Amino acid sequence: MKKVPPKKRFRRHRERTFTLSGPATLLNQVETHLKTIRSLGHVSLVPEEPPYVVRRKDGSWKIAEVDSAHPQNDFEVRTYRYTKNKPVEQALIIVNAYLQQNPALVRVRACEDDAFINPNEGNPAPNEGNPAPNEGNPAPNEGNPAPNEGNPAPNEGNPAPQPLPALVDFSPTALAQQPLFQRIGATSNAVQTSSADGEGVTVVILDCFPYFGPHKPFDPDMLDMKGTYVDTLVLFGIDEETGRSRHNEEEDEELCPYAPLPERVPSQSPVRFDDLLPYHGPMVASIVKTLAPKATVIGIRIINNHGVTYSTDIRRAITWVLNNPTIDGKPLLNDPQKVIFNLSLGLRRTQAETVQSCCTFYTIDQAAQRGAWFTIAAGNDSAGRNENPAEPAAYGHYYHTEATYQRVFCVAGTGLPNRLARYSNEGRFAAPATGILLDPDCAATQPNHPIGNKLVRWHGTSFAAPQVAALVARLLSSQAPPTDIKQYVWETSTQPQKWDEVPEISFEKALNALTPQQATSGAPA
Repeated sequence: MKKVPPKKRFRRHRERTFTLSGPATLLNQVETHLKTIRSLGHVSLVPEEPPYVVRRKDGSWKIAEVDSAHPQNDFEVRTYRYTKNKPVEQALIIVNAYLQQNPALVRVRACEDDAFINPNEGNPAPNEGNPAPNEGNPAPNEGNPAPNEGNPAPNEGNPAPQPLPALVDFSPTALAQQPLFQRIGATSNAVQTSSADGEGVTVVILDCFPYFGPHKPFDPDMLDMKGTYVDTLVLFGIDEETGRSRHNEEEDEELCPYAPLPERVPSQSPVRFDDLLPYHGPMVASIVKTLAPKATVIGIRIINNHGVTYSTDIRRAITWVLNNPTIDGKPLLNDPQKVIFNLSLGLRRTQAETVQSCCTFYTIDQAAQRGAWFTIAAGNDSAGRNENPAEPAAYGHYYHTEATYQRVFCVAGTGLPNRLARYSNEGRFAAPATGILLDPDCAATQPNHPIGNKLVRWHGTSFAAPQVAALVARLLSSQAPPTDIKQYVWETSTQPQKWDEVPEISFEKALNALTPQQATSGAPA
């Protein structure tokens, strides 16, 4: 039998990088020696330009004062770039030889600069039935959006044409009380009145946010966001031009004729997928803030309006946050030990259980060792046959390191209760993700705005991950958080009744299982 070749990888950035990580004082010593390396012409230090930090004040976005000269944690990662057609081995030999002569807690990593994409890219509205048949009703049939969800590899011929994410008239009640949140017990009276409401916990959303101006100088009028759900917005200088690959990754594969992929059909929708991409971050934030109202939400724009970012951008953002700079005279993080990163993005995988993006893996591993939590979307690549989770969600699914295994939640999406949505990759934790209502939080400053004052009904594991982030935030805000939060979330989930089901998180079970001492909020007054 002829072996089926692996999927083609998402195209690479043209350059590679190596990183030095460790205490800043030691890196400064190494930096002096690196002048010799850069004189070789092979290596250049990637400039670490400070981001713009903005907050909503008096009805408009204002630039905040940032002081990152004296971070609370003296840990840094510095990235050096070298071209792909020139060897860097000599440079790395020099660095390692120097470090052997001068013992220091400094690590050297070499890796390629990987391109990450929004996991909804490529199939924004999978053949999931019809999650929004009656647009006037914000959530008419959320309990049964996909009648054939139980068949993990359907052979249904040609499914009916599906719309792109649907627009619904805005209703705060519909957003907060939607049936999918009812299903996970988030709307129960006990949960609504619980003192474990996320206070004192910071949720950091690394995503795309709707900024349509140049990076320098920052123009507040080009930020199309009300700021309803994001307390602080951080804008890094990123590659604004790189778009998503339009190459059909499966066109050269020899697919088994007995398990055909569902045929995708053109969609007729008044709103385009590309129109929604810039608002992906606010929609993720709307879930976090709705389910954990007292949590502090920080949005970090590292994905451009085309839905693309790079591993070095992810590294830069996570490192900057954990260094805890001072913003307008106060530390960015309420408590450096209570920070959750939500990443609704992923890297296309070609191998089952191997790490492809070393830069991202080492960054997340180091952050997890320092106490950070991660909720990461498993990805939407399955199309009826369950695929392995995409990176970086896979770091919490497979035992790569103890830190990532314990502190990274790989979050799959469900259609019917406890049943993986047909598009969802695998995961040991799951949350509703089909036909969920989201608020893009548009300021509607653009002429002929495609969204305006509307809610969006969409689906994807992007929107399952922040539900877990909100639950973890509420648990961390309790007086005595569970010792093993990942185990606790699993134990209090709605457990599967059949072999092909997955645990679906439950706010009601998780918060009700807290002891009275735990349930009392431990956040400072």
